[in-house]
This record gives sequence, C-alpha cells and structure tokens, in this order.
Amino acid sequence: MMYITYNGITNTDVGAELVEIDIPARAERENETITIPGRVSPLLRIYPQRDAYSITVTLRILYNEDLSTVYNWLSGSGRLVFSDTPDRYYNV
Repeated sequence: MMYITYNGITNTDVGAELVEIDIPARAERENETITIPGRVSPLLRIYPQRDAYSITVTLRILYNEDLSTVYNWLSGSGRLVFSDTPDRYYNV
C-alpha cells in the first residue's frame, strides 16, 4: 500500500488514507530568447532550475475527530516523500 510522508509523519499516522496522487510529468524550464544584431537566428538560453508546479494528493479522513490533526499535519512548509520513491523528496 502506498503512503506519503510529510515532515516525517505518514498519512496513516494521522488517520488518513491515500486515495490518489496526481504529479505532472515534468515541470517546465524557464528560458529566454536573445536576439543579437547581425546574427541570423536568435539564441535560446535555458535556465537550469525548473518552474514550480502543483502536486495534487487526495486523502480520505477515516474518522471525523482526525480532521484537525490532518489540517495541523499539512500546515506550513516541509518535505514531502512518496513511499514508492523514498530517495526523492519535494519541498512544499
């Protein structure tokens, strides 16, 4: 069974079941077209960092009393890890 870990706490620890994860294939890179007088074609400069993107995670809260626990768990910024790729994390 797949799960997520946010700031060291898994969704099962807070009474939430993972329903679905939607991750875009790949974030776009920022680039710039540079026109140089006398040059036939412009230059394309591609920056190494990627644009920010959204990951949608759908959770099912198992018990109503866990709602505030889930809200507190997901508030603020932190590190998100998916159980199927534990060597990779997302800063959120």
